[in-house]
Amino acid sequence: MHVKVVVLIIGCLLLSGESWPADRPVSPYRYYFGHGVPQDYARAYEIARELAESRDVISWFVLGKLYENGQAVGKDMDEAMRWYRQAAERGLVLAQFRLAAIYLGGDGIGRNVGEAIKWLRLAAADDYMHAQYALGMIHRIGDGTERDEAQARKWFRRAANQGHLQAVFAIKDGSFTDGQYIKDASSAIPVGDMKILFATEKGRNYKPPKILLYIAIAILIFLEIKSKHKYIFTIKPILLTWQRKRKDCSPPPERPP
Repeated sequence: MHVKVVVLIIGCLLLSGESWPADRPVSPYRYYFGHGVPQDYARAYEIARELAESRDVISWFVLGKLYENGQAVGKDMDEAMRWYRQAAERGLVLAQFRLAAIYLGGDGIGRNVGEAIKWLRLAAADDYMHAQYALGMIHRIGDGTERDEAQARKWFRRAANQGHLQAVFAIKDGSFTDGQYIKDASSAIPVGDMKILFATEKGRNYKPPKILLYIAIAILIFLEIKSKHKYIFTIKPILLTWQRKRKDCSPPPERPP
């Protein structure tokens, strides 16, 4: 039984992600955007560099912003792309969107619409409305791809459902186009994006490999089968529910003539 408790705790930890320890410095995005503290690019760089070694996705994103805009460091698009890519590969939608913006703009790296669409799709799949709107506009105007109004309206609807006002206009007016559908790289940040950073800071910045969770579940089931309380926690309720549904769906017995 003690082993089961340990496995359950491990599973809960894997699901909840890594929390932000109290002894860690203030997240660098706060200094970068001046959120709750005075804006200080040098301090943001110092903290981001310190935390980057601990695989902190916000720090990777902030380093990308600093190198992209030449703030506290010299402008270096290669370094910006490197840090953005690390954060994007760990699932941070803001980094995925910035990668897409850079590939669409071609700032010092050459324009690559296919790569931009790839990152936009990843961010859009995670319900990032700015990526959904950008995909809609790409399909409407045929930017580096064939025009597809059906695809455009699909993405506009998804963005509009989350409150993206320009997406609402785009749905109402089929001729509406937006030459600035990718946000610039300024230090301003929408409230929605700040909420993403805040949520990430508070514990969802670490996504463990799913295989670890599957292993924990498999161990738990194996221990139940081996224990004297066989099936009592997970397997038995599933079997009973399945049997009950089969019984409910079975045809009524024939009445004798």
